[in-house]
Amino acid sequence: MGISKENIEKWKLRGRSGVVLSQYAGVIIKKKIQRKEIPKAIELKCLGRGNQAKEYHHSDYEKPLEVIPLCRECHGEIHNWWRKYDYS
Repeated sequence: MGISKENIEKWKLRGRSGVVLSQYAGVIIKKKIQRKEIPKAIELKCLGRGNQAKEYHHSDYEKPLEVIPLCRECHGEIHNWWRKYDYS
């Protein structure tokens, strides 16, 4: 399954768009890592603190390839900030 508006729409129809799109974005990144098209997050530095990254963060799930490497602390802070202000 490639990245296309049609595939994104199919994923949206399967359930709540935010949860489903996050799963879709995660699958796309995992496939890119398996194909060695992008490095594993642990091979990069966190853009927040500069230490070893542990995971990728998507700021927009409809753009699944636009990710930034973050450590768990920074990633948690970003998501906690969004939950606090509920800008969804």
